[in-house]
Amino acid sequence: MYTKPEKALSERFDLTSDYLPSIITHVLLVVGIIAFQWNVFEILLIYIFEIIAITVLFTFAGLFAAQPIENRDAEKWQREPNPIRLIPFLPPVYRRNVGVVVKQFLASLLYLSFIFIAVAEFVEQSILSLLSSTAGLSVVAICITQAARVWRQFFAEQMYQERSPAEAIKAAQKPLGEAVFLLVFVIAPITFVLGITAIAVAGDGGEIEPGAVETAAALLLYVLPIGIVRVWLQDAEITIID
Repeated sequence: MYTKPEKALSERFDLTSDYLPSIITHVLLVVGIIAFQWNVFEILLIYIFEIIAITVLFTFAGLFAAQPIENRDAEKWQREPNPIRLIPFLPPVYRRNVGVVVKQFLASLLYLSFIFIAVAEFVEQSILSLLSSTAGLSVVAICITQAARVWRQFFAEQMYQERSPAEAIKAAQKPLGEAVFLLVFVIAPITFVLGITAIAVAGDGGEIEPGAVETAAALLLYVLPIGIVRVWLQDAEITIID
């Protein structure tokens, strides 16, 4: 199942579906920065909500994966699965998947809580109030794109029968690993270069103009490299939770 933007990009540029969600996210970010003057907090929240969407949706998909996890010696992974159909229009849930899926989801929730706490330290108002209507609509569009991606990989044509919960958990964890990689190898170097440049330009005591990091040009200097690296990372195996 493709969303219309995904299908158009796939046909126009001959891209595989795995690359499209990251491309769509960063196209929306560039448009938002240029056309709607989104600020740094809106950009950050859009990234955070994308991580949440991926984590929740893929973890949820892991409940329906029919194949056992490889290299697991426990008896429950060796015997025939015992599915339960809880929701009529969804595949059955496999009982043996519940424990490992819940464990990994709680671990991801812990990492996400640290991110929210860090963001909350810098703002005095509620986090959701920082989003403009256009940024909010972009969050919805990103969530729909990720839902389509999960459907395509786990539910379309009964793909869940060929998947294991380990595959769903790996996909759910990946954006957390990407976030750490981007922070260290993209965001930190760009921030260092911008800081040195601002000090050099300001001259006279190195005074930096307030709000300089929120200009459209500065935000694009972050968003464009992040988008390029994220597309490149689609083929990489990055995780921070074992």
